Amino acid sequence: MSLPFLRKSSLCTSMDGGNTSLLHFGDIISLYTEDLVDDRCIVELRDGRPESPPKKFRDCLFKVCPVNRYAAQKQFWTEQKRFLSGESTFDDDMMNKLRIAAEKEKEQNELEFRKTQGNVIQYGTTVQLLHVKSDKYVTVQKNSPAKCERNAMKVYLDRAGNEGSWFIIEPAYKHYVIGDSIAAGNKISLIPYSVNNQTSGHVKHQLHLSHYLLKDHQSAAEVNCLNECTEWQVFMFLLFNENQPDIVKSGDVVRLFHADQQTFLTLDSIPKSCPPQDVVFLRMTNRPSAADATSSRALWEVQVVQKDAYRGGAAKWREYYRFKHLATDMYLTATPATTAVKPASNGRRASLMHMNKSKGTLERTKAEFLAPPSSQLYADGPDNMDECPLGTYFLVPVKSDFPEADRKLLFTLDPGIMPMNKDVPSKSYVRLQHEATGTWVHATSATEKQNLYYSSKNEKGWVRVICENNRVDKETFALLPVQPNEVRDLDFANDACRALRNFIRHIKSGDPVTKEAINVTIQLLTECIYFVTSTKNHMMDPLRITDFNPSRDRQKLLREQEVLDQVFQLLKAPFMPRQGLTEIGPLLSSPSELGEARNEVFKTMFQLCYSLLRYSQVSYRKNQEFLAEKFGQIQEQIGFDLLAEDTMTAVLHNNPKLLEKYVKTPHVERFVELVRNNRLGKFLDYLADLCVCRGEANKKVQELICNSVLSEKHRDILMETKLIDGEVHIGWMGQQPMRSLVELAESAKRNSDDADFLDYYRHQLDLLAQMCQEQQYLAIDPPPERKLLNISQQLPTDLVLRYKASSVEGYGDGGRARVGDLFAIDVLNTVEGYLNSLRNNHPSGPVLQKDAASVANNKLTYEMVTLAKALAQFGYYTFDNLLTLTENLLNIVDNSPHSAQTARTVSHGMTMIHRVTQSMIGTGPSKISDMPIKSVDKNNIEDSVREKESRQLLVKTKLTVAEILQFVMDVRRDYRITMALSWFKQNFPCNEEGVLDHTANINEKMAHELYEAIYQSSGHELHLDGGDGQLLLAILMQMTMSDYPPLTSISLKVLFRHFTQYQELLEDLKQVQLLVSSDDVENYRQVDRDLFILKNLTEKSELWVHGDRHHSVDGKENENEKTTKMDFEEHALVTPKAFATDESLKAVVDIIDEHYPTSRKECLRLLNQVFIYYSIFIIFVFIFLFICIYFYVIISISYSNLRSPIYNKVKR
Repeated sequence: MSLPFLRKSSLCTSMDGGNTSLLHFGDIISLYTEDLVDDRCIVELRDGRPESPPKKFRDCLFKVCPVNRYAAQKQFWTEQKRFLSGESTFDDDMMNKLRIAAEKEKEQNELEFRKTQGNVIQYGTTVQLLHVKSDKYVTVQKNSPAKCERNAMKVYLDRAGNEGSWFIIEPAYKHYVIGDSIAAGNKISLIPYSVNNQTSGHVKHQLHLSHYLLKDHQSAAEVNCLNECTEWQVFMFLLFNENQPDIVKSGDVVRLFHADQQTFLTLDSIPKSCPPQDVVFLRMTNRPSAADATSSRALWEVQVVQKDAYRGGAAKWREYYRFKHLATDMYLTATPATTAVKPASNGRRASLMHMNKSKGTLERTKAEFLAPPSSQLYADGPDNMDECPLGTYFLVPVKSDFPEADRKLLFTLDPGIMPMNKDVPSKSYVRLQHEATGTWVHATSATEKQNLYYSSKNEKGWVRVICENNRVDKETFALLPVQPNEVRDLDFANDACRALRNFIRHIKSGDPVTKEAINVTIQLLTECIYFVTSTKNHMMDPLRITDFNPSRDRQKLLREQEVLDQVFQLLKAPFMPRQGLTEIGPLLSSPSELGEARNEVFKTMFQLCYSLLRYSQVSYRKNQEFLAEKFGQIQEQIGFDLLAEDTMTAVLHNNPKLLEKYVKTPHVERFVELVRNNRLGKFLDYLADLCVCRGEANKKVQELICNSVLSEKHRDILMETKLIDGEVHIGWMGQQPMRSLVELAESAKRNSDDADFLDYYRHQLDLLAQMCQEQQYLAIDPPPERKLLNISQQLPTDLVLRYKASSVEGYGDGGRARVGDLFAIDVLNTVEGYLNSLRNNHPSGPVLQKDAASVANNKLTYEMVTLAKALAQFGYYTFDNLLTLTENLLNIVDNSPHSAQTARTVSHGMTMIHRVTQSMIGTGPSKISDMPIKSVDKNNIEDSVREKESRQLLVKTKLTVAEILQFVMDVRRDYRITMALSWFKQNFPCNEEGVLDHTANINEKMAHELYEAIYQSSGHELHLDGGDGQLLLAILMQMTMSDYPPLTSISLKVLFRHFTQYQELLEDLKQVQLLVSSDDVENYRQVDRDLFILKNLTEKSELWVHGDRHHSVDGKENENEKTTKMDFEEHALVTPKAFATDESLKAVVDIIDEHYPTSRKECLRLLNQVFIYYSIFIIFVFIFLFICIYFYVIISISYSNLRSPIYNKVKR
C-alpha cells in the first residue's frame, strides 16, 4: 500500500497548489492496494506516479474516518463463536440482547461519523482508513506475523474493523508538531493504536513498506507493521464536500441509458469472433421494461479530468470526462467509420448554424442560405448508403496505458435541459460530444441489418453507435447511478475470475503446485459460494448451505464475468498434460485418484467447484442452460463423491425442456453404471428424479431409463420379490439365497449391511414407481421384441390375489378393481392404531415436535395422515369412524393441549383464547439449568437442515388435516340433509303412486321436531372434536396464524364455514328435489343417461376437431402425394377427422388443384375452418336439445309437486 505509489526512498519533486487543502474527516485520499479476494495490502512497484496514476486507480482510494467503537460488537462476536461451538453459557435471549447492543453501537458510530464529517484533521488524531472499493478497513493483526517479513505484524483489510484499525497520524518530519493541521501533500507516519505501547527504542511500530517482494506477485511489495520508518505522502482525490450522493463525481459508476431507444450503452465481445472483437453498442432486449435489462457489461466509471492526474472532483457542465468500462478497463473513443450505417430516424432538420472553431464566430453567406440543404444536415443521414458519409465515426473501446495524455478519450457533457447550476446531477439527461473530432454521439437505426454488430435467438440485436457533426435533440443518455454494493460485486467477480485464471495458468505451466496455492483457491471458492448465496455467517459449511435466497444479480454476474467458465476450466486442468520446458504429465491421471488421502485438498476443491455451480443455477434459467451445455464434462466426474451428480440433477430438477434437450442415453447409462459399481440407493434416486418433472412424467426420459434399466444386461442391479411359505422374500435377481423381508427389517437395526440392503430395495421401489407413472407402457407392458423386464409381472401372483380375493366391487371395463374389505379393514386398523398411540403417548404436551430428532416421526405421521385422507375420500370410513378420526387428528396437531391445570385456572369462556395465545407466545424462556445447550445441536449443520425438514413436514401434516376437516364438513352436511329427508319420509309416508297417505299439517311443533331431528338427535359428536367445539376453533385459529399461505387460506375457509353451517344447510335444502313418484325417478334417470351420452359425443367431437396435427401417414407413392398429405396434416384434414375415406378427400383436393392452383394452402385453411364451424354448430345443437329435455323434465316434476298437499303446507 502506498499513498502516491512511491517507494519510501522516493521524493515528490513538485507540489501543485490545488493539492494544498487541509485534510478532513470524510475526504477520500489516494493509496494503493490490490486484490479484494485475499484482503492483502500491497504496494505495486513501478505502476503509476502522481502525474500518471496506475490503471487500477480505484484500488488506491481510501476514506478517512473517525474511530469506531467496538466494545459491544467484540463481545457479540466472541460469544457468537462460543455459542456456535457449544461452549457458551448464554441462551438465545441473551444472544439476541448482545446482537441488539452491537447494532446500536453501529448506529452510534454512523452518527459520530456524520457529526465529525468536515472537521480538520490534526497530527495526533486517531483515524481509520476505509478502502472505498472493498468497503473494508486497513487493520493490523498484532498476533499474526506477516507473510514475507516474519518479524513484522500482519496488515490486512477487515470488513467490520476492530481496535487494530485505529491509526494515529504523526508527522514524518520534525518541523510539524502534534496539533498542527494536516494538509494534502504532507508526509505522515501511521502508528497503530493497539500496538503503540509495544515499541522498543525510539522508532514506533508503524505502517511499513517491506523490502521483500511477494512470491506470488513479483511486482508488488508487502505492507506490514514494523518499527521502521516509512513515510506516506497524502494526495487528495475528493474533498468531503465534493463527495455528495446527488451529483456526478470522479469514481462514480453509471449506466448510460439511451432515452429514445430505451437501451443501455454496453461493451462486449462479439460471440464466436476470432480473435475476440470488443465493440460498443446499444443492447436491445425482449423484456417488457427495458430499464430492467441490466448487465454488468454496461457499467462505466466516470473520470473527471483535472489538472492533476491523481485529483478527482465533482462533475461540471461542458468540462472534460473519460468513460472507463468497469469490467475491461477500456475507454470510450471514436474512430473513422469504415462501413455504411444509417442513423436513427428523426424527421427534422438539425441546426443550420455552424460554429467556426478557429475564429469563434458565426459565419454564414447568402449562398449558404439559398443553397439546397446538404444531406448531412438531416438526422436521417445520406440517401446513398454505399458510401460512408464524411465526418462519421464509430464509438469504439480502446486500451490506453496513459489515458491522462490521450486527447482522443475526452468527452464533454451537454445538458438535456437548462441546468440550475454548474454541477451535473445524478439521473440527468446529457448529450455526449467527442472532444477530438467535435462530433456528437448518435444511435443508428435498429431496423437496418448493417447497423447490427450481432443478433441471434437470444440476443435481439447489438446496435452500432456513431458520432456525427450534427447535434440532435433526442440523442440523450441518462446518467443512471449504480449502487456501491453492485460495483463491489462486480469487482469481486472480476478479481475472482483473474485469480482462478492465474491458478489455472500456474497448473498448466508445469511449475510445482504448492499446498498454499491450493488453499488460497479453496478459500476463494468458499468466498464465491458465500457471495452467490448471500451468506453472512462465514462459519457455515459451504457444502451444506440449503436455506438461502439466491441473488439473481450475483448469479448473472458470475456467468457474465466468466467465473463459471473458469470453474469448468479448473475442473479440467489437473487432468490435462502440462507444458513446461518439455511436456509433463498431468497432476492427476483420472478422477478416481481424488479418493486417495494425498489428494484430499484437490477433492475438497472439486466439491467446492460443483457446489458453486449448483448454487449459481438455482431458479435462474440462463445459468441452467449454461451448465446443461457442459453435461459432457460433468458426466465424466460422476460417481467419485465430488457432488457432480448432485449438480447435474439439481440443474434438471423441475425443468422439462432441459430434460428433453440434454438428457441422452449416455447420461442414463452412466448413472446405471454408478448403481452397479456402488450399489447405493441415492443413484437410483437420481434416475427417479429424471423420470418425473413438476409432478408429471417426462415420457421421453422415461423411455430412455426404461430401455436402459429394464434391459437384459442390467438385470443384475435389480432385486426381485417372491412369496415363499406365505412370507415375502427379496434378493438380487437371478441370485440365491432370497432373504425374508421381516427378518431383514429386524436385523437392519443392528447390521449396517442389512440396513443398506433394505434401503436399496426401498429406493428401487421408488424408481420403479416413477418409471410406471402415467402408464408408461415400456415399464408396465413392454412389447416382446424389446426384451425388457415387465414390472407388472414382478410382484408374485399369490401376493396380488391374496388382497384381491375379497373384492366387492368392479368396473365394467375391467381396468380397475376395488380393494377388498379385508385389506381395507387392515389398513384402517393400522392407521387408527398409530394415531391412537400417538395421541395417548403425549397426553400433556404437543404431539408433533419441530426439532431435528423428530423428523422421522413427523415423516411417518405425515404419511399416515395422507393415507387416512385418501381412505376417507374413497369412502372406506363410516361416518362414526370418520368422526373418531377427526377427533384424533385435532388432538395430534394441537400446539398447546388442554391440561387439567389449565382447566382449573382458566374460566370456561376463556379456554379457547388461552390455548391460542399459549400456542403463539409459548411458555417463556427456559432457564439455563433446566435446558442445557448441547454442543452437537449447535455446531452441526445437518441438524439445522433436518430441523427445517421437520418444520415443513409439520406444516404439510396440518394442511392435510385441514383438508380432511373440509371433507368431513361435507359429509356432516350430507348427514344432516339425510336426517331431514328421513324425518319427512317418516312423518309423511306416500303410496307407490307418490300420493300422501294423509293430509300434511306442518306447524311450529313439527318444525321444532325437524330441528331436533337434524341437530339434537345426532348429539354431541357432530362438533368434530368430541366436545363443545372449542378445540376445533382453537386449532383453526392456530392454523390461520401460520406463515404458510396455503395452510392459512384453507384454515380460514374451514373457520368461516364452521360459523355459516346453518345458512349453508338452509341453502342446500332449497336445492333438494323430492322424487315422490316413480315417474319422477324415471325422468331423473333418463336425464342422467342423456347427459352421459352428451358428454361422450362432446369428447368425440373435440377429438375430431382438435386432434393430433402431426398424425403419421404411411404408404406414399410419389412426392406429390407426400406433399398433399403434409398439407392435410398442417390444416387438420386427415381422413379420420373430417372425411369418410381417402378417395373423398382426394377428390376435393383435385378440384382445388384444378381450379385454384395458386391459392392451394388458403383453400385448405378455409376448408379446415368450415369443418370446425360445422362441428361447433353440431355441438351447440346437441346441447340445445338436451337442455330443452332437461327443462321439460324439471317442469314436469315441479308440476307434479304443485299438486301435492305437502308442498303447499311447507310453502306456507
